[in-house]
Amino acid sequence: MSSFLILEPSPAIQKDWISLIWFPESYDIFYAWEKNVDIDSVVGVVVRSWITVNRELIDTYPSLRYICRVGVWIENIDTIYAKEKNIAVINTPGANANAVADLVLLWILYLQRKMYICERSYEKRFSYLGHELSTQTVWILWFWNIGKKIYQRLLAFGVTNFLIYDPYLSSDIVSSFQYCNKKNTIEEVFGKSNIISLHLPLTPETRLLIHADVLSLTKNDLCLINTSRWWIVDEDALYSFLCKNRDASAFFDVREEEPNLWPKISQLLTLPNFLLTPHIWAMTHEANKNMHIFTCPS
Repeated sequence: MSSFLILEPSPAIQKDWISLIWFPESYDIFYAWEKNVDIDSVVGVVVRSWITVNRELIDTYPSLRYICRVGVWIENIDTIYAKEKNIAVINTPGANANAVADLVLLWILYLQRKMYICERSYEKRFSYLGHELSTQTVWILWFWNIGKKIYQRLLAFGVTNFLIYDPYLSSDIVSSFQYCNKKNTIEEVFGKSNIISLHLPLTPETRLLIHADVLSLTKNDLCLINTSRWWIVDEDALYSFLCKNRDASAFFDVREEEPNLWPKISQLLTLPNFLLTPHIWAMTHEANKNMHIFTCPS
């Protein structure tokens, strides 16, 4: 019987949650270490973020037809080589969008009201003045599944000014969403944004997209949310910006999934206006189950 091989352990991947929809046949699904593997029977592998699916791994399984990624981003998969070998790469976009949007909304509220300062003391409460969301201009980068969920939540809080920078969406599509305006360069957006929320993959084009030159254009009380990847933002530039602008703040939730790129001691961690969580954006029961549902491409 053809089989799907799970290459990462529980709880990262839960075998009982895996659902294969519209696949041409039934498959035996098991962890790679559960039993002796008949290499020729493996038609699919399932990974999350710990395993790099490179050329060597792909060539290990001569009958491989599917690579399933529990989650959204697929930078840990050699998609070019997979395409050359006619292997489908299947991820689960949108499965964790609600979970991420909830977390982003939580942190926007937390940072805008300076809870990271005022929770430590009840003195000098007038130094904790923040902003009401309805007065803020929000930049969502990019406007995909998660970005649209955040947009919907912020609408409910009365936000009426959204700036969208997304090279893959036309102005007509963006303008079809109420209060949304498409901008063609990030420089246009930075000087006007109070809140920036990053939702994009790490690629050669997006690496260090947020750098010193664009940060120099922004407001001195900027609220930056990064639930994408660490190296989309220039660490040194952000550190310098946050040091000079104590009313600005940043929240990152990207540490856990990039252990090989993570600096052992980040200078950002010394700042009170920089907050970090260990990649918990999709850590809801609902999102984790949804990310195990794979639909076979037609």
